[in-house]
Amino acid sequence: MHPAVFGLARPALKYRSHCWRETQMVSATLFREETPFPSGRTLVLPGVHAKTHPHKPMENPNGASPARACVRPHPIIPGNITRLGELTRHRGLCSPHVEEWREPWCAHLSACPALADFGIRHMGIVDASADYCFQRVQPRQSVFLACLRGTGYAGTAPAISLLSGGHGVLLPSGCPFAYYNASEQHWQLVWICFEPSACSVSGADCASFPLDADVFLHTLEALMTCWDRYGNLAIAHRMMEGLMDLVGLHLRIRPELQGFHEAWRTVTADLGAQWDAARIATLGGCSQERFRRLCWSTFGTSPMKHLTGLRLHRARHVLYTTTLTIEEISGKFGYSDAYAFSHAFKRRFGMSPRAFRAMAPSA
Repeated sequence: MHPAVFGLARPALKYRSHCWRETQMVSATLFREETPFPSGRTLVLPGVHAKTHPHKPMENPNGASPARACVRPHPIIPGNITRLGELTRHRGLCSPHVEEWREPWCAHLSACPALADFGIRHMGIVDASADYCFQRVQPRQSVFLACLRGTGYAGTAPAISLLSGGHGVLLPSGCPFAYYNASEQHWQLVWICFEPSACSVSGADCASFPLDADVFLHTLEALMTCWDRYGNLAIAHRMMEGLMDLVGLHLRIRPELQGFHEAWRTVTADLGAQWDAARIATLGGCSQERFRRLCWSTFGTSPMKHLTGLRLHRARHVLYTTTLTIEEISGKFGYSDAYAFSHAFKRRFGMSPRAFRAMAPSA
């Protein structure tokens, strides 16, 4: 496989329920997944060529440091590519909303509802073997990578960079990206996959940056251990807050989006206030129409729908961490009465606030 594998020749096919088809191919051409599929079988994603090229060690053309070395563009290989490799091992947590047919490598990850409150789809630690590769042509999610050990390649089109131990990168949604191991040595990473609505990473610079790899490793390991051992949502939520603060220390928001993000930080700090689109746009220092366009390009939704999502996710956290009544929670997050809050909550999460609170301890 060539070093830069960005499929820009044609758009990626839409995922459908039958897009994963199981074949009896013996050669390791595309995607090997050990769990939960039978050994020796290959899963084929639509829009991916069946023929790939072997990884080859890549040279640093400019003599730059490994984290900043530039890689020249190579011939286009269209489509999405997902290849885990036979010797790859990964462990972590995922949101209960992850669909296993779409992301089968999440099948054995522990489901933790606290991830959804931070806009995280799944996260964990991967020990990637030589044939590990992810390529996305029209990605809906952003991916944060922190390299713990070894060296691989990660970045956005049209060229990517070496990513070595002690460095990280954010691969943003909407921009073709790839990350893969191009050597015979294992490549150990922390990965965090964010939903499109995640405020914490939207608009961040995608340049690589130095970080303390051991801090990320120990923080995530502590979170996974606590959840697997105790299953306490309140504890998991507080540990998630610390992890997101750690991620935020390393991300740089693009200058043109500073005001936009400052406005949403102000709104998030007081979700019970009577916000409207014009007032939020004023906080962002731009017109209401420009603010609306920024919301659609960043979060994929309108300002008021994004505000509703923030309120309901925060309210869900309050439901399972406090003993406040439904009426008190509805007033705390700007709803006129408990009925309006319950209706919005059920439409968002598929169950009433009372039903969610009843099942939260067992979750």
